Amino acid sequence: MAGVIARSEMDVFKELERLRQAHRYCDDCWYSCPKNPDGCCDYLAGNECNCGADEHNTVLDKVIEYLRHNKAIHTDGEKPALTWPDGEEFDYIP
Repeated sequence: MAGVIARSEMDVFKELERLRQAHRYCDDCWYSCPKNPDGCCDYLAGNECNCGADEHNTVLDKVIEYLRHNKAIHTDGEKPALTWPDGEEFDYIP
C-alpha cells in the first residue's frame, strides 16, 4: 500500500515511546526535578515537575492518541481524512 508505512518497516508507536522523557536528577540541587524517582536534594523545590518532562510527555501522549485514532500515517502527500478524537476536523497542511 503506497504512502503508508507498514508496521514491518517501523513500529511508529514504539519509536514515539522512545521520545518519552524522564524527570531530571543532578547532584546540583538547583537542577534536580522533584518528580525524579531518585528524589530531589532541594527540599524547597516542592512536588511539581520543574524539568519540562511532564509538559513534553503530555504533548507526546496527545500525538500518540491522535495517531492511534486516525490509524494511518501518510508519507506521499496524499490528503488523508483526519479528525481529532473528539470528532473535530484537523486542518491538513501538506
